Amino acid sequence: MAALNYVLDKNTEMILTTDSLAKDLLDLNRDYNRHKEIARELHEITKTIGQDAVLISIGQENNTRNSLHNARLTFDVGIRNLLQIPLDDLDLSGTNLKAEQLIPIPRENSRSLDQIDLLWESVSLRVKTLEKKSLFSDEFSKSFSSLNMQRKSLLDSIDSMLDVWNQSRLDERNEGQLVIQAIIGVDIVIFIIVLFVIRKSLLPLQTITNALSRIKEGIYGEKIKYSSSDEIGEACIHI
Repeated sequence: MAALNYVLDKNTEMILTTDSLAKDLLDLNRDYNRHKEIARELHEITKTIGQDAVLISIGQENNTRNSLHNARLTFDVGIRNLLQIPLDDLDLSGTNLKAEQLIPIPRENSRSLDQIDLLWESVSLRVKTLEKKSLFSDEFSKSFSSLNMQRKSLLDSIDSMLDVWNQSRLDERNEGQLVIQAIIGVDIVIFIIVLFVIRKSLLPLQTITNALSRIKEGIYGEKIKYSSSDEIGEACIHI
């Protein structure tokens, strides 16, 4: 816990110092391009170390330790290459890290580098502690892993429930559209039937109207063709 608190406490200072180093090297000529790349890498690695420390603090230790170990080695190699310090005591097997022959940084541009060197010496020791020792007991780690599995199962169940609910809503909407379309179809059929009935009802009146118009024009004795025996039929006989 003490190592974790120390790393988290110093991480902001390391981020600011590595950023200052990158700015110190910015005005140097192209002979220092590799130095500038390493300075930017150190800045990003410092962020990674802080993020990994936070993950460890919330119980995410399993994969984080490997990430923290790789970050520490990369930072070690980078700072030593800038300072022209040998890498003999570092175990770099299984990595692509190696010593590089770089020209020394001018003294007026190495103030931040000296600060990083002193700060990293103490931080790296705490990082090694986090790599080797678990923050939580084995029992807690097992319970935490079980909780994560249950959480995943719960989230999957929620996703399935939402999918079913959305499909149900979609089906209801489709059914509602079908009902509306059926009602509209029935309304159209009824409208056509009513229109047909009205036209059929008005046809005898139109026949009588035409007959009266012909009588008015002086044409008599023309028989009106209407076969029904209702009131209109009797009127047609008298006409």
